[in-house]
Amino acid sequence: MEKIEAEHEYIKDLFDDENLFEIPSYQRPFAWEKENFEQLIDDIKESISLNNENFDSFNFFEPYFLGSIIRLKSEEDDGHYKYSIIDGQQRLMSLVILIAVIRDLINEENLQKQLHGFIYQEPMEIIDRPEQSRILVRNKERQFFKEMILQNGGTLKRKDIDKNYFEALSEPKQRIIIAIDVFRNKLDNGNNQNLLKNFVKYLLKKVILVIITTSSFESAFRLFNVVNARGMPLTNADLLKSVNLGNVSQEDLKKYTEIWENIEEDIGI
Repeated sequence: MEKIEAEHEYIKDLFDDENLFEIPSYQRPFAWEKENFEQLIDDIKESISLNNENFDSFNFFEPYFLGSIIRLKSEEDDGHYKYSIIDGQQRLMSLVILIAVIRDLINEENLQKQLHGFIYQEPMEIIDRPEQSRILVRNKERQFFKEMILQNGGTLKRKDIDKNYFEALSEPKQRIIIAIDVFRNKLDNGNNQNLLKNFVKYLLKKVILVIITTSSFESAFRLFNVVNARGMPLTNADLLKSVNLGNVSQEDLKKYTEIWENIEEDIGI
C-alpha cells in the first residue's frame, strides 16, 4: 500500500538542513503573476496586523496557513532525503525569493547570515558538507536564480537590469524579477528595520504550510493531477506535460524536457 503522510511545518522548519528541494524537469515554469506576489505578502502583513490588535506578545500571535505542498521523497547516498516538488513550486520559490529580498534589506550582518542560511547551505569542509541550495530550480533558470537570489546581495542586482535586458529574458526569469520588485516595494517601509524584523520573525515562526509527502512516483502524479495550487490552477498544458513527461524513461527525460521547454519559450507560458 502506498504511504502518504501529511503534516504541518513552519517556514523555519521547512528550510532547515534536513530538507533539500528540487523542481523536477517535468514541472511547469515559474509562472506566478504580480498579483500573486502581492497577495502573498499582503495576506501575511494583514495577519500580522490582526494579531497586533489582539496580543501584546509576539509569542501569542496566531499562525497563518499559507497552503500546501506535495513532495516526492527519495533517499540520498548519505542517508539524507531529497524532495521533488510535485505541487507548490510557485509558493515555495516565492518564499525563497521573499527571504532573499529581506536578507538584502536587513542592515545587520548577523541577521543577513542567518536568513541566507535558510535558503542556501554553505559548505563545511570539516564535515564534508557541500554547498547546496535549499531549492534546486529548473535547469533553464538555475544559474540566473543562483545569481539573483541565492547569492548574498543578489536581489540588489535588480537595479542593473534595464528594460531591454528584462524584455529579452524568458518568462520565468521575468517572474523572478517581478517578485523581487513587488517584495522590495512592499517591505521597504522607509528602511524601518524594526518592521522588517517583525515581519520576517512572523514569516519564519508563524506561517504554516501543510506538507503532503509520498515516496511513490505514481501516487505523486495522481496527487499532482487533482490538486490545484492556490491562485494558479493547473492548466491543460500543465497536465499534459506532467502525464507525458511522467511516462518518458529517465534516460530520455532530459532530451524531451528540453524540447518541451523550448516550445514553451517560443509560444509563451
